[in-house]
Amino acid sequence: MPDLPRAGRGRKRVVSSTQRVWTFAEECELMCALKDLVVKGNKCDNGFTSSYLLLFENSLAIKFPGTDLKCEPHINSNIHVWKRQYVCLKNLLGISGVDLNSTTYHVEALPEVSES
Repeated sequence: MPDLPRAGRGRKRVVSSTQRVWTFAEECELMCALKDLVVKGNKCDNGFTSSYLLLFENSLAIKFPGTDLKCEPHINSNIHVWKRQYVCLKNLLGISGVDLNSTTYHVEALPEVSES
């Protein structure tokens, strides 16, 4: 059986020369800025206010001076990836017998769920 790539932070990303890879600290700061935006009430019924990407860009520029992160394509693209991953995880956790281990943050399934 061939060795499969490991999931998680140890996996190397294959990127083209034009694609920018986010650092862990940059992603953490973007998540903090997203949480701050919700706490401050900049959220409307079906999303965020129109200037939310600029607020994220400014927050990242303060935390990481000289960064090349821009609203488009960097921040918007990363948020879309997060949304797609969230929907997949939400659907997976909606299956009976599948749960999230709160200490290791691994998705766990009962044996009968794994076999089907």
